[in-house]
Amino acid sequence: MRRSWQVENSVDGGSDGRHADEFRVEIAPDRDVVRVSPVGEIDMSTAGELAAELQQLRRSGFACVVLDLRGATFIDSTGLHLILEEHAAAKADGGDFAILPGPPAVQRIFDVTGLEARLPFLDGAN
Repeated sequence: MRRSWQVENSVDGGSDGRHADEFRVEIAPDRDVVRVSPVGEIDMSTAGELAAELQQLRRSGFACVVLDLRGATFIDSTGLHLILEEHAAAKADGGDFAILPGPPAVQRIFDVTGLEARLPFLDGAN
């Protein structure tokens, strides 16, 4: 089973004819592990939808949630807060939470805040 959903992120209110950015989350379950792959910007306008999806999957009984940031293009402080909350919630529930690192522009927020060493980043492209 693989699902995805999309939300239009209308950050561009200009009249230059560009379409609003689209955000989607791809879900790939594999036994007791589920990979959650947000594509696009994780920010104030999309973090709520991503949080709801992560919480639902955790409550569904997956032993491990892997947040795959390779398709993310940006993370703001709201997205960073969401990741910290999900990591803490998984630990409190006795589950596992892991992160596949994103591109350099995304990883920068973890480097700047010093969280790269405190969060469970996976090595390689699992």
